[in-house]
Amino acid sequence: RCEPCTEGCLTPCAMHFRDMPGAAQKRTWSGSWFCIAWLFLGPQAWWPPEIQAVYDWRMERRAAFEINVLSNRHGLNQFDSLVGVVPWLIACQKGDEIRDLNGLDMDWNAAETWAEFLRATAYREGLGDVLAEGGWAAARTTQVGLDTARTMYAGWGHTGHWDGHTGIGPEFPYWLTSAMQWMSDTRDPFNSGHGSLWAGIKILWRVGNLESDAVRQAELDRIRTIGEHLYGTADAVDPLSGYRGKAPMGHFHTLRPVIKDCVPVDDMRFPRIYDENAPDRYWRLEVDGIGEIEGPSVEYHLIRAGTGVDWSETDFDRAAERVCALERALQVRHWGRDRQTDEMLLPYFERPEALQSPFLENRHGLDREQFKPVLDEFYALHGRDEKGGPTKESLADLGMADVYAPMPQGAARAEEGRGESMTAD
Repeated sequence: RCEPCTEGCLTPCAMHFRDMPGAAQKRTWSGSWFCIAWLFLGPQAWWPPEIQAVYDWRMERRAAFEINVLSNRHGLNQFDSLVGVVPWLIACQKGDEIRDLNGLDMDWNAAETWAEFLRATAYREGLGDVLAEGGWAAARTTQVGLDTARTMYAGWGHTGHWDGHTGIGPEFPYWLTSAMQWMSDTRDPFNSGHGSLWAGIKILWRVGNLESDAVRQAELDRIRTIGEHLYGTADAVDPLSGYRGKAPMGHFHTLRPVIKDCVPVDDMRFPRIYDENAPDRYWRLEVDGIGEIEGPSVEYHLIRAGTGVDWSETDFDRAAERVCALERALQVRHWGRDRQTDEMLLPYFERPEALQSPFLENRHGLDREQFKPVLDEFYALHGRDEKGGPTKESLADLGMADVYAPMPQGAARAEEGRGESMTAD
């Protein structure tokens, strides 16, 4: 049966199975199967051959479901296993750099191999002791397959996720917004950052498949109007816009995850932006006693109704700005976070993307010269200086003037203590 992953989720994307026969163990299993866990089956047939070669396994349905349940019971990160560790092990296996898993031949089409991989990792046995730290740490510790690992780990020790470079979209130019999200965070930003994907998904997956050029252009015009209304520029969502208009979109979608986490609301459904049933495709709701609510304002009205807080919507948005600014100030104060740190992720995005946009003639990688003014504008919208830290003026404007003074002092201490230990790895 279909079910949501949590009580508060509006998206029943999980499949719950009961009494499914296993393959590695002669018993039945019950549990939920959703999100990246479907990759236990193997790559999608429509993925490019070079991407299928990275996720080089095929398991039948019962075996794949069993491994999904075992992974959950061991408490392991499925994104790291499926997008990082196992593809890295396969590459090392093909390169004759890692030959076995604690003496077991690594046949990734066999449920028994996966079951032993999960068990050894969870209990830190043999090679599993290294793998338990995650794939990026394992590559650095063993000094094996480092170049391969760099193509799988976008940053901060986390595997690529909705960044256009791991077989999962969005395609160019929409992953430029994803890049800004990754560069601003301290981990995978797509725990609550999926809202930025609406344009790429709707345009590339829906509009790109429409039957005629006239119909496609009419739909694109509707979406461009949404981009102009929401981000101040139609270029933000135009598939032919390249680097233009991406900074406002990046700024918007590094604030919305803060709102989603604080309210909280479902990451996959908020903010409400696109409505394919509306004539102009923009999401609106008529509410008794309030009138018409635009989609991105729903969270504001929810928190007012749920808490009684007498904020204006401007106050609500500024609260999110304060959270974002304070997080950044703490990173600067305690760890010397700066633009140089953020730009350590650029080599990952400079590689050609995994999939090609149906609106473009080739695959793209990030161009630093064209991306630099985008990042300049992105920092300015967040009230950050050229080094990437919140300015004294922006913090004062947010009512946090006292946060500034200890920030540069702490950054200097962090930099002194860090010394030469900070590298791109």
